[in-house]
Amino acid sequence: MTLEFKTFNASEFLTTEEDRKGFVKAMLDTSRKIGTDPVESLKIALADIAESRGFSKKKISEETQISRVTISKFFKPGTKPRAETLFAIAKALDVSFVPV
Repeated sequence: MTLEFKTFNASEFLTTEEDRKGFVKAMLDTSRKIGTDPVESLKIALADIAESRGFSKKKISEETQISRVTISKFFKPGTKPRAETLFAIAKALDVSFVPV
């Protein structure tokens, strides 16, 4: 018997605004609990939310008036985005959170 594993894709489950809001909160709470970088967790959450809403990097660029190069760098693991970029992307995706 061979086991097959499917890659988990959170965007498939983020169908409502309530789901998306809860997902951001859960990602940030988990990040705090296990001691990982909350900005990295937020970037992952925003990428999943963008996918769930059908936003490409091009569309995010158009909505935020931020270059596609900067948007691509934003979503690259390990990069440290400027706060203005993070908030602009979150706003374009209709995501709100309270920074701590």
